[in-house]
Amino acid sequence: MMLVMSLLLLTLFVLMQKADVETDVIPPLNSLQFMFQGPSNLMRKRYHKLLDYENADNRLGNLKDGDLISTVGMLISQVIR
Repeated sequence: MMLVMSLLLLTLFVLMQKADVETDVIPPLNSLQFMFQGPSNLMRKRYHKLLDYENADNRLGNLKDGDLISTVGMLISQVIR
């Protein structure tokens, strides 16, 4: 009889703890996770821009001097337009 009573009390305690976690812990964690989405998007955009910059820098480094002069001239003419 005592064992059954102990198991019932333990089960009740676990169910109460589960309810407390679902109401007091989960909603604030979901809110916090939502707040991290903005900075995460900014970091991803920054990373993509860094990749674009590195790619352009590598292409520029691979050009020969004559190609470099013509490329810079073309870019200047595009900016002036």
